[in-house]
Amino acid sequence: MTWFWLNHFSVHQYKANLRWLVGDYEEHAIRPHAFGHFKDLVLATLQHPAMLQYLDTTRIPPATSMKIMRVNSWSCTRSA
Repeated sequence: MTWFWLNHFSVHQYKANLRWLVGDYEEHAIRPHAFGHFKDLVLATLQHPAMLQYLDTTRIPPATSMKIMRVNSWSCTRSA
């Protein structure tokens, strides 16, 4: 199940040199929530540094970054 969710919420390891974060992303964001509630999984992946860097939220102002995260988490949890 972990591989399924890791593939679904993928972060490409070569974008922004994320290779050093991918293992931690799997271990701390995906694995603990693989069999849990979808909402918890989505929130864990959205808040992990690997996903934040993958989505380029580290390059935009914090207020815009938080707005993007709220919209993404709201739309994902509403469809669940």
